[in-house]
Amino acid sequence: MEYRIIEHGDSRYITVPQFEEMGLKVIFTTGSMDMGRKTAKSPERLEESFRKVFSAMEQEKAPHFFLDQVHSDVVFDVTSHDQGMPHKLGRLLGEGDAMVTGLRDAALSTTFADCVPVVLLDTRNMVHANIHSGWKGTLAKITEKALEKMVTAYGSEPSDIAAIIGPHIGFRDFEIGEDVFSLFSDEFGEGNIRYEALGNGKYHLDLGDLITRMLTGKGVPKDEIFQIGMSTYSEPGLLHSYRRDRGEFGLMCMVTCCTADVSDKGEDNEGF
Repeated sequence: MEYRIIEHGDSRYITVPQFEEMGLKVIFTTGSMDMGRKTAKSPERLEESFRKVFSAMEQEKAPHFFLDQVHSDVVFDVTSHDQGMPHKLGRLLGEGDAMVTGLRDAALSTTFADCVPVVLLDTRNMVHANIHSGWKGTLAKITEKALEKMVTAYGSEPSDIAAIIGPHIGFRDFEIGEDVFSLFSDEFGEGNIRYEALGNGKYHLDLGDLITRMLTGKGVPKDEIFQIGMSTYSEPGLLHSYRRDRGEFGLMCMVTCCTADVSDKGEDNEGF
């Protein structure tokens, strides 16, 4: 399993070719554009940026669904092309941080800087989830709740799930205080989180590892979980980072779009 950095026009993107082979296009924007509704230089610039993304995906006509992200555990089930409120960028679903859909050729997007973007794909039923998991969302188990939505609403089996954990602030770059560390240790137990005590009331915490543990704990095969392994904080030439850039930070987005349906998939689909 590997990722690729590609160029399309004047922008760079990160893709995961194996997921496209399975029927799900996944693309991460980079620091070459700002995808934030509040951080982009203008609404017109943002609209043009999304046009570039959909062009790079060859999905210019796909309906686009997105959220008012609030670091929650709210998961939307996208079931029709006219769901949500009309918006210049597509269809705004409301406040939440994850979407699940079985629709073909429907684009879902979430934005992130240091937070963790997560993709879940049911390789048998061709249902997928697009998830924004910051530290608050990780604490609230939003990835686990998106998986539960796939199971209850679509009959997904965890053993059929393939996952991507995208670029996010890495273990050695994510420093938290005693107050936040206590929230995680109380919720998960110190033995179930990867952390490093720095000796000054500060800790390093591995969010990607914790999300992996949540998924495997629910039955997702560990070898079907792909971590891109790129820390946003440590890639100033490629990626935005809220903690690194502070008042001048921008946002990236992860866009997902299923291009295959169940009838396209045979019984021999084995993930990657």
